[in-house]
Amino acid sequence: MRKNGIWIYGALTLALILLLTGFLLLRRPGGAPRITTEKQPASETRSLPADRSSALPQDRINVNTADVKTLTSLPGIGEVRAEAIVSYREEHGPFRSISDLLQVKGVGEGTLNKIKDLICVEDSYENSDH
Repeated sequence: MRKNGIWIYGALTLALILLLTGFLLLRRPGGAPRITTEKQPASETRSLPADRSSALPQDRINVNTADVKTLTSLPGIGEVRAEAIVSYREEHGPFRSISDLLQVKGVGEGTLNKIKDLICVEDSYENSDH
């Protein structure tokens, strides 16, 4: 009988420790995601068409003219990949097609699929009056 009492006491102590640990982890900043229902003002959000494939070229980021900061706004493109895109463009000239981005180190099929509807490859020379 005494062994059962000790086992129950130990189990209750362990359960209390786990409960308090979980409570403390949830209370610390950044410990758990907070769900908010506040909406951002329209001026702070970049609106994309519901069907991103129908985005007009002027709504897309031109990878032949975009700087590193602009490129990092694309999903899956961090600062290192953005710098690689700009370096590749400076070294090899403008991209002729979206699939040319696959030649850039760090840009693979997955990344390209995430961004292909958000970018274009317009040559700035073609858009000038020359």
